[in-house]
Amino acid sequence: MEAVLIVLLPLLSFLIVGLFGRKLGDLPSAIITVLGSFFAFLLSIPASIKALSSPFSVSLYEFISLGNYTLRLGLYFDPLSSLTASLVCLIATLIFIYSIGYMQNLFGQWTYKFYAYLSFFLFSMLMIVLSDNLLGMFFGWEGVGLASYLLIGYFHQQKYATNSAFEAFVMNRIGDWLYLFGIFAVFYLFGSLNLLEIFEKVDAVDP
Repeated sequence: MEAVLIVLLPLLSFLIVGLFGRKLGDLPSAIITVLGSFFAFLLSIPASIKALSSPFSVSLYEFISLGNYTLRLGLYFDPLSSLTASLVCLIATLIFIYSIGYMQNLFGQWTYKFYAYLSFFLFSMLMIVLSDNLLGMFFGWEGVGLASYLLIGYFHQQKYATNSAFEAFVMNRIGDWLYLFGIFAVFYLFGSLNLLEIFEKVDAVDP
């Protein structure tokens, strides 16, 4: 359960700030965002220590059945993914703390939305890093693309920000098609989207 919280805490921060940030205020919203990433980092430490000696998976949800194959969404912690998740959470926490001072002069202008986007960005990044299958990674990729668009275009009254947000949106859509093509190709070759199953079948598919 602690390992799942690494991903759920930023998502919970996003939901709380996004739904109630207007009533809570900008500074409390910023603090909730920082706490979500900070506690995710703390929980990632024991998960990383455990994964270094014994990689493990956490099943989250049976998503869809495709013939004899059932796609299950889950998380996979090995030395690389767990340490990367810890690093992502640590850097995110530092950036979120810095953003409080950077955005302070805008408090009172619905800045809570900015912090909601930050939490969503972290959640999406963790989905890319920790998902045990390609579809979960794709959801994370889409989330990062959406959060990037919202964060880059946050200062929408400035033309350079809206132009940059649009460019990011277009590039992400190009990446979407290539990513989906890769997912279809992998499923065709390996009959699975689960990373561990794909790794086990590599030698059989391409000796």
